[in-house]
Amino acid sequence: MRKYSRFGIAFRKKFLLKKGATPVMYVPADGRPALLPPFRPYRRGVVRTNSVAFDEFWRRYQRLAAWMQNTGPSSKRELVGLFEDVTEFLNMNVLSHLKFFNPYLPDRHKHNFYMEREWRVMRQVRFGLKDVIRIILPARFALRFRRDFPRYNGEVVFG
Repeated sequence: MRKYSRFGIAFRKKFLLKKGATPVMYVPADGRPALLPPFRPYRRGVVRTNSVAFDEFWRRYQRLAAWMQNTGPSSKRELVGLFEDVTEFLNMNVLSHLKFFNPYLPDRHKHNFYMEREWRVMRQVRFGLKDVIRIILPARFALRFRRDFPRYNGEVVFG
């Protein structure tokens, strides 16, 4: 709450799963990649951190995506379509769910994002009051909240 806001809204995991939510993958920026990336000249002894490996992947990925988009229609239309499908899938389901963090920061540091248990949905989530299981708000808003949402039966937490 100190980091983001004193207001929050919570849903059941089952509800969010039906909306396409998936957890974020936390990657230590200064950790070494488990496998050596296939990028030249990035070989053993050169790639020292995950952030360097992913940055190089991202540069190459963006160049390849731009090249595929700018080639226009060709005899390789099926290949272009497959690549666009793979690109969209990676963007929406993998790359958008990576969160790099500094594993050496103390737990309470404002830039320590590890263990937030963040989930993301890459589209608008429509919901009703019955879908909300917890509301978090400052105590000074309690009466107003109860007045504005008299049919809300879920948990209210004051922070």
